[in-house]
Amino acid sequence: MYNNAYALIYPSEYEGFGIPIIEAQAAGCPVITSYNSSIPEVGGLGCLYVDNITADSIYLSLVKLEDTLYRKNLINLGLLNYTKYSQEKTGSEYIKICEYVSKLKFNT
Repeated sequence: MYNNAYALIYPSEYEGFGIPIIEAQAAGCPVITSYNSSIPEVGGLGCLYVDNITADSIYLSLVKLEDTLYRKNLINLGLLNYTKYSQEKTGSEYIKICEYVSKLKFNT
C-alpha cells in the first residue's frame, strides 16, 4: 500500500516508536506527521512535520508535496533515513548484543 500511496499521513500526538514511518520511508512514500514525542528522532529529515495537526495543516502539507523536486528530495531523505533501521542492520546489531551478553559472567 505504501508503494502506491501519495503520502502517509501519520497524525500521531504520541508515539513509542513509529514503525509505519519507517515502513513508508522504505517504500519511497513521503511522510506527513507531527513533530511530537519520538517521531522526529525516528523520521529524521525524511518527514514533512506539522506543528499543529489540523485538516488545514495536512491539506497544506499535501499541496507542498505537489512540488516534484521537494517531493523527490523528501523521498530520498526518507530512504536514507530508513537505512538506519533496515532489517539487515537491526539483525546485525541484535546478533552483536547477543554475542556480547553470552560472554558476560553472571553471579547467581
